[in-house]
Amino acid sequence: MIRLTDEQWERIRKHFPEEHIADGRPGRKPVATRRVLEAVLWILNTGAQWHMLPQSYPNYKTVHRRFQNWCHNEVLRRGLTDIANELRENGALDEEECFID
Repeated sequence: MIRLTDEQWERIRKHFPEEHIADGRPGRKPVATRRVLEAVLWILNTGAQWHMLPQSYPNYKTVHRRFQNWCHNEVLRRGLTDIANELRENGALDEEECFID
Protein backbone atom coordinates (compact mmCIF):
# COMPACT_ATOMS: atom_id res chain seq x y z
CA MET A 1 0.00 0.00 0.00
CA ILE A 2 1.34 3.41 -0.94
CA ARG A 3 0.62 6.37 1.32
CA LEU A 4 2.06 9.83 0.80
CA THR A 5 3.33 11.56 3.90
CA ASP A 6 1.84 14.96 4.70
CA GLU A 7 5.16 16.55 3.70
CA GLN A 8 5.19 14.78 0.33
CA TRP A 9 1.58 15.72 -0.34
CA GLU A 10 2.12 19.38 0.57
CA ARG A 11 5.06 19.51 -1.84
CA ILE A 12 3.02 18.32 -4.85
CA ARG A 13 -0.62 19.15 -4.11
CA LYS A 14 -0.55 22.36 -6.17
CA HIS A 15 -0.20 20.22 -9.32
CA PHE A 16 -3.22 18.01 -8.66
CA PRO A 17 -6.48 19.95 -8.53
CA GLU A 18 -9.41 18.69 -6.51
CA GLU A 19 -12.42 17.55 -8.49
CA HIS A 20 -15.38 19.88 -7.99
CA ILE A 21 -18.96 18.80 -8.48
CA ALA A 22 -21.69 21.42 -8.52
CA ASP A 23 -23.92 21.59 -5.45
CA GLY A 24 -27.22 19.87 -5.92
CA ARG A 25 -25.91 17.59 -8.64
CA PRO A 26 -26.94 14.00 -8.04
CA GLY A 27 -24.38 11.27 -7.66
CA ARG A 28 -21.44 10.38 -5.49
CA LYS A 29 -19.28 12.87 -3.67
CA PRO A 30 -15.86 13.50 -5.24
CA VAL A 31 -12.95 11.40 -4.00
CA ALA A 32 -10.00 13.27 -2.47
CA THR A 33 -7.22 13.81 -4.99
CA ARG A 34 -4.58 12.59 -2.57
CA ARG A 35 -6.27 9.17 -2.32
CA VAL A 36 -6.60 8.96 -6.10
CA LEU A 37 -2.92 9.85 -6.59
CA GLU A 38 -1.88 7.20 -4.06
CA ALA A 39 -3.90 4.64 -6.03
CA VAL A 40 -2.30 5.74 -9.31
CA LEU A 41 1.15 5.43 -7.73
CA TRP A 42 0.26 1.91 -6.57
CA ILE A 43 -0.73 0.95 -10.12
CA LEU A 44 2.41 2.49 -11.62
CA ASN A 45 4.60 0.84 -8.97
CA THR A 46 3.12 -2.65 -9.31
CA GLY A 47 2.22 -2.69 -12.99
CA ALA A 48 -1.10 -4.28 -12.03
CA GLN A 49 -4.22 -3.91 -14.13
CA TRP A 50 -6.66 -1.23 -13.04
CA HIS A 51 -9.32 -3.67 -11.89
CA MET A 52 -6.77 -5.26 -9.52
CA LEU A 53 -6.54 -2.10 -7.41
CA PRO A 54 -7.00 -3.11 -3.75
CA GLN A 55 -10.29 -2.18 -2.10
CA SER A 56 -8.45 0.06 0.35
CA TYR A 57 -8.13 2.55 -2.52
CA PRO A 58 -10.98 4.36 -4.31
CA ASN A 59 -12.90 2.56 -7.05
CA TYR A 60 -10.60 1.68 -9.94
CA LYS A 61 -12.93 3.31 -12.48
CA THR A 62 -12.69 6.63 -10.65
CA VAL A 63 -8.91 6.32 -10.36
CA HIS A 64 -8.52 5.43 -14.03
CA ARG A 65 -10.77 8.28 -15.18
CA ARG A 66 -8.82 10.83 -13.13
CA PHE A 67 -5.51 9.36 -14.35
CA GLN A 68 -6.66 9.74 -17.97
CA ASN A 69 -7.72 13.34 -17.31
CA TRP A 70 -4.36 14.11 -15.67
CA CYS A 71 -2.49 12.64 -18.64
CA HIS A 72 -4.67 14.42 -21.21
CA ASN A 73 -4.29 17.79 -19.43
CA GLU A 74 -0.58 17.17 -18.72
CA VAL A 75 -1.17 17.50 -14.99
CA LEU A 76 0.85 14.38 -14.26
CA ARG A 77 3.73 15.43 -16.55
CA ARG A 78 3.97 18.91 -15.02
CA GLY A 79 3.86 17.52 -11.49
CA LEU A 80 6.55 14.92 -12.12
CA THR A 81 8.73 17.43 -14.01
CA ASP A 82 8.50 19.90 -11.12
CA ILE A 83 9.46 17.20 -8.63
CA ALA A 84 12.40 16.08 -10.79
CA ASN A 85 13.61 19.68 -11.17
CA GLU A 86 13.40 20.24 -7.42
CA LEU A 87 15.34 17.05 -6.73
CA ARG A 88 17.96 18.02 -9.34
CA GLU A 89 18.39 21.49 -7.80
CA ASN A 90 18.84 19.95 -4.35
CA GLY A 91 21.40 17.44 -5.66
CA ALA A 92 19.11 14.53 -4.78
CA LEU A 93 18.67 13.31 -8.37
CA ASP A 94 21.59 11.57 -10.04
CA GLU A 95 20.75 11.77 -13.73
CA GLU A 96 23.49 9.29 -14.58
CA GLU A 97 21.43 6.65 -12.80
CA CYS A 98 18.26 7.60 -14.69
CA PHE A 99 17.46 5.92 -17.97
CA ILE A 100 14.60 5.20 -20.32
CA ASP A 101 14.16 1.87 -22.08
